[in-house]
Amino acid sequence: MKKILIFLGILSSISLFAEARLEKAQSQYVLFLEGTPYERGFQHGSLMKEQVQANIKNFITNPPKNPGNNGQKDTRVQDFLKELPNIIPHIPQELMEEMHGVADGAGIDFQQILLLNVFPEMYHCLGLTTPANLSKDSHLYHVRVLEYRMGNGLQKTATLMVVKPSAGNGYVNVSYAGFIGSITGMNAQKIAIGEIGGQGYGNWNGIPMSFLMRMVLQYSNTLDEAKTYLKNSKRTCEYWYVISDGKTDDATGIYATASQINFVAPGEKFAYLAPGELPANYLPNGTNDKFFLTNFTIDSSPYHTVIFGDDKMLKSAYIYPPEGFVLIVGCNTIRYPLIFEKILPKRSTDVIDEIELEKMMMEPIGRDSDLHNVIFQPALGKLWIAHAGSSNEPAYSQPYEEFDMNKWFNQSK
Repeated sequence: MKKILIFLGILSSISLFAEARLEKAQSQYVLFLEGTPYERGFQHGSLMKEQVQANIKNFITNPPKNPGNNGQKDTRVQDFLKELPNIIPHIPQELMEEMHGVADGAGIDFQQILLLNVFPEMYHCLGLTTPANLSKDSHLYHVRVLEYRMGNGLQKTATLMVVKPSAGNGYVNVSYAGFIGSITGMNAQKIAIGEIGGQGYGNWNGIPMSFLMRMVLQYSNTLDEAKTYLKNSKRTCEYWYVISDGKTDDATGIYATASQINFVAPGEKFAYLAPGELPANYLPNGTNDKFFLTNFTIDSSPYHTVIFGDDKMLKSAYIYPPEGFVLIVGCNTIRYPLIFEKILPKRSTDVIDEIELEKMMMEPIGRDSDLHNVIFQPALGKLWIAHAGSSNEPAYSQPYEEFDMNKWFNQSK
């Protein structure tokens, strides 16, 4: 009887939050959550029970085949199952409580919800900010393109989560049913975020990426605070990030691994080296070693120079962005000239807006793997979202929906 009373008490408590509700927009659900971590999780799981259960079935209990393993059975869920004892200590307690709420609300085993939420770590996109002075209304735009596998209908559970937590900032999270982490979002302090996957599969002794981004979204009030949070956190494998601040119309690109973090200012040149295996005695006795290549090839434009080894793998990249731009595409370096050659003609006309950016994200920049595209204008609290179609049409080919965050958080523009 005691358990029943507790359960009924939880239901009664959650029912007091009038903002907890689920709506349907054109191409996505809009989920409104508020309260403590467990309460928000229970609301999430209860209101989207069917969709959460579908994602568990399609990605955890019956995962899709791994295209990088000759179409064989994907073993990465099992890999993570073995690693959970090492991962769990790094997950903030409030996120654990929220996932317990999702599990209880959806009637699903907690471990399966946990595995679903570390799913973004299993698969290793594009981030761009344009300078405010090139916008027709003098505010920065932030573009985020998510390129994840579209199989198994993940886009059918696409959800814009509007969250009012009991602690920290309110935020919107462009996500999917059952996921509490963030890979694309903007908070009430006008901080917008996105990530670009890298390598380092297996380096999981830290906060999983989507949880790290979620904590940045919920608790960062400024761009500097976001940078500090990432710098001081125990990170996992290789990721690139783009974060913007609508209060200052400033942005940064970020390269981060478990061992290092580097920040790239708008317009700043940067380079990265990917030599592969280090010589056995590189340090300390090999301090003066050089990375030696034979039969290399060079791909160059006014915006980048890239060197490939005789194994066709990327060895080094040198990026020269135009003044005021942040553009991060990870190792997909061919996109640098494609994007800048589309954008730069606009520099003399000051007509960059969401319509122009939607056009720019079409082919050849857009890819068949586009799962969602989001254009933020943080200063005005606006975002435009396109999701992949029900038949796996890429997001760039689908209509965008406009949302105004200000009406949800009672803020003026």
